[in-house]
Parts: sequence; structure tokens; C-alpha cells
Amino acid sequence: MTPPPPPRRLDAQRAAPLMREAFAAAGVCAASREHAVASMLETSLRGVDSHGIRLLPHYLRAVSGGRLNPEPAIAVRQRRDAAAVLDADHALGHHAGSEAMSLARQMAEGQAQAKLLRGPAEAVDLDAPPRRIEVYDNSHIQGT
Repeated sequence: MTPPPPPRRLDAQRAAPLMREAFAAAGVCAASREHAVASMLETSLRGVDSHGIRLLPHYLRAVSGGRLNPEPAIAVRQRRDAAAVLDADHALGHHAGSEAMSLARQMAEGQAQAKLLRGPAEAVDLDAPPRRIEVYDNSHIQGT
């Protein structure tokens, strides 16, 4: 039995433009392209080859075969205080996942801010949390 060939090394900065060109040739939109290239390179650089750049041919086949949408219209279909439904429109998972994480981060920040603002509203008996709080530091104007 013949042993497998030794692994080849490819500089990430040289690989990125080649990957972008391959996705562009397959008709993949710029946003999906950038998410996929960045994610696959980062994954390979971390040593997780099962999800790295070796999957580029697989993704290109999935796009050309119609299983993945090269120009997805990613949209939030439902949104509640702590949950949302994101329709990724058969996008590459890298793009869909990044959009979902961004939405989750925005929602978490909004919930945290709302929770923090309820305290001051209750302290001064406001009907709703304030939309703006101004703070003045007058500690340095007291004189000596």
C-alpha cells in the first residue's frame, strides 16, 4: 500500500484571494464570499482541517448544484425579546452563522440595557425607562 502524500502548506494570505476568486466564479455574493473565506481560513489556521479550506471544492459543488444559494436574502422573520427566527435562504453556513451571532449579540445588548435602565426608572418613579441619561462630573469644581 502506498502511503499518502505529505501535506502541502499554503500561506493564508496567498490562499484568501484564490478562494475569493473561486467563489466569485461560482457566482457567490461578496458578503457570503467574505464570511466563508475568513471562517475557513481561521479554522484551518487553528488546525481544524475538517472545517477548513479543504471544504472549498465541496461548497463550490453545493453552490453549482443548487443546494446552497449564492446570493441569499437573509432576513429576520420573527423577533421577540429573547428569541428570533432568522431565514438564511440556503446561504453558506459561514454567512448565516455570522449573521445569526450578530443578531444574538444585538438582542443581548438591548436586553441588558433595558434591564439596567429599569432600575433608575423605578428609583425616580418614571413610567418607562429613560431613553437617555446625562451624567456630569462636578468633583473637580468644588474649590479648595
